[in-house]
Amino acid sequence: MFCFEFLALKFFGGITLKKILMPVMILLCVVLLTCVAGAVKEGEKIAINFKVGDEILYINGKEVKVERPVVVNGVTLVPVRVITEAFGARVDWNGQQRCVTLDYSQVAIKLYIDNKKAYVDGTAVELLEAPRIINGRTMVPLRFITENFGADVDYNDYTKQITVVKVNANSVKDFSLILKKTAKEKVGDSYYGWSADFPKNLNLNYRSFSGNVNIFVHKYINCSIIISILQQGEFTIDNILSMELSTIKDRYTLIGQEKGDSYAKVVYRDEAYAYEDRFYVNEGKVYFVNLIFEDYNSYKANRDVQKFLDSFSVKFVDDGSVEDLSDVTKEGFRLYTNNNLKYSIDVLADWMEVKNSDAENMVSFIDNLGNQVYINIYSYEKGLSLDDVVKSDIDYIKKEYASETYKLENINDVEIGGKKAKELLYVKKDGDTTEYIIEIFMIGENYKYNTGCVLTQDTYNDKKYRQKILDMMCSFKFDEPD
Repeated sequence: MFCFEFLALKFFGGITLKKILMPVMILLCVVLLTCVAGAVKEGEKIAINFKVGDEILYINGKEVKVERPVVVNGVTLVPVRVITEAFGARVDWNGQQRCVTLDYSQVAIKLYIDNKKAYVDGTAVELLEAPRIINGRTMVPLRFITENFGADVDYNDYTKQITVVKVNANSVKDFSLILKKTAKEKVGDSYYGWSADFPKNLNLNYRSFSGNVNIFVHKYINCSIIISILQQGEFTIDNILSMELSTIKDRYTLIGQEKGDSYAKVVYRDEAYAYEDRFYVNEGKVYFVNLIFEDYNSYKANRDVQKFLDSFSVKFVDDGSVEDLSDVTKEGFRLYTNNNLKYSIDVLADWMEVKNSDAENMVSFIDNLGNQVYINIYSYEKGLSLDDVVKSDIDYIKKEYASETYKLENINDVEIGGKKAKELLYVKKDGDTTEYIIEIFMIGENYKYNTGCVLTQDTYNDKKYRQKILDMMCSFKFDEPD
């Protein structure tokens, strides 16, 4: 994901201000190609792709053969299996009432066969078309269910392709669903301290786990608004604006600019798109608000977009008028969950998630000081004990590293999440640099679990911060996945 790569470079690459700001511009173009098209891959993605009449559907990237979806009076009906496989929703069938109940993310939908009356969380709703049974399969209205589950449905007139997309961070909060159901007129984040008016034609298409990147897209127009928050560091309004104008000069047509003591705005365009970038500096943070709009001639006239941009504030007023996206606990953690692999961990609020979308069994979290916490999950040969797993790791380290470079200091028996575990402390030296690696191993029925951290020497010597990181690791809990 573009933003994670950008931030990782900032944290670890030792790059200059110019190299930091250049990706901000590139970010805008990449978002257009990814987010607006529904191609974001970070977090937990739910996707359904098919053409009406096909018996092969793509559900979360897998080919699935089902009863062919049908269109009745303009409403697409799909087998209920499509919903359960894509969303992991629980389904109950009441044969006497001929009633299907779907439960997902604290939303309950009741549907009655051959009846247009349905219930969403107990509230009666009139359907455009009733569910029905076709060839022994229960067929339900796709758009009605998926939109009530917080997803977006798109139909391509040219290709006749139907696409359902829902993207969440690995958080206990279902952000897209929250905003679809909210009656509040504003949206914001109390942890990062921002808020804005929230027109109902905007959807939250992406939110990073750490909450410092949020991408809103318009329901009916190809445009996106990206809110990114970074630590201020060497940023100032003057050097941000200077680098922005320097980058625009050779590639775009500058339309206008504004500048204040802690705020700047730049508007520019190319042949097809309009761009508006706003920058705010407040309380040690920099807020980047970037707009991409598909048509320059109409972007100024779009009230939804202008309302959002003009109302953006680097103050969060906790008066109940703002739908708060923050999921930070009073202890300063976010709960990270992986529903597929059935584990969770408390992550410090300002730590960033970094992972490879092709390796779901591995995830890391990093801070801006060079510290890392990671989780690795592997299958292992049955019959091996926890001691066998630990010995294998120790043997590997001995084989790969010289003893003066990578030294095992101690091994402790510990308990994590009610399960027995082994804790290993390594000291790694590379020239003048010393790092401390703490590994924790656990085993289940079919999988071995390895959580660990890599700490700088300064962090390891800071007992208070080190303990917070250890608390994060010790919060790891798992159930065996199927």
